[in-house]
Amino acid sequence: MKAKISPLSWTNFALLQSNFQFVPPEGKPRRKKINPAEYFKAYMIDVDFDIQDLSEDEFQVFTKISINNDEVPEAGYKISVEGTGVFRIDPNIELPDTHRANLKNYSAVNLLINRLRTHILQTTGMSVFGPYDLPPIDITDLFAQKASL
Repeated sequence: MKAKISPLSWTNFALLQSNFQFVPPEGKPRRKKINPAEYFKAYMIDVDFDIQDLSEDEFQVFTKISINNDEVPEAGYKISVEGTGVFRIDPNIELPDTHRANLKNYSAVNLLINRLRTHILQTTGMSVFGPYDLPPIDITDLFAQKASL
């Protein structure tokens, strides 16, 4: 199949902040093998985002992802990343307002989360428990939570 290029383009990305900390398991070392996936399942994941118009066709998305940043974190990794992206929707392409809104909101936020997901994977890749892969995020639910605030 031939891929059709989206009218949404990414013009700039910046990683604003990145914190990573290894949290050792409590107690004496165990003889049986540790399964990091068991720790990873317990992590609280917090995602926040904001969208700001820069012009009629350009907008900026800010996203912050915090993983296992509770007061008493689970063993394994404590991660916080923030990034921003500038996006543009081609004004020469005629789009229904709902399609334009979906590109601006869901698509752009999802793209930025995926860019930060890659950063998290690379940052944790050489650590004690191996790479942490941020699980799939329900973008629709994030927007519903944001709307209820």
